[in-house]
Amino acid sequence: MKVERGYFAVEILSGLYKVLAVIVLLIGLFAGFTGHGMESFTGLFGGTIGAMSIYAVGQLLTIFIHIEENTRRTANLLDNTEEEPVKKESDYREGFGDNVKSTDETNEKAV
Repeated sequence: MKVERGYFAVEILSGLYKVLAVIVLLIGLFAGFTGHGMESFTGLFGGTIGAMSIYAVGQLLTIFIHIEENTRRTANLLDNTEEEPVKKESDYREGFGDNVKSTDETNEKAV
């Protein structure tokens, strides 16, 4: 069963966020290795944390798309299955005569 693809714009945004994360990481690394003192630390640390945060947003969008696809697939599968009737306790006791007692009758005697 093929699930139709949707949310093309969200997929593009997800990809753009991931590309932007790589660019921010490269700029942070460049600033870290060319800076002096505190600039170096700020460039490395800020660039790395910023890149990871931006990449996480891109991944989050991808996860939302996958959740939507899995939900749609599950709903389609549930719509296509036939429901089996739920059996009652009396259906299980058929053919055993009156010797079989229900759990309610057994619990009343125990109390």
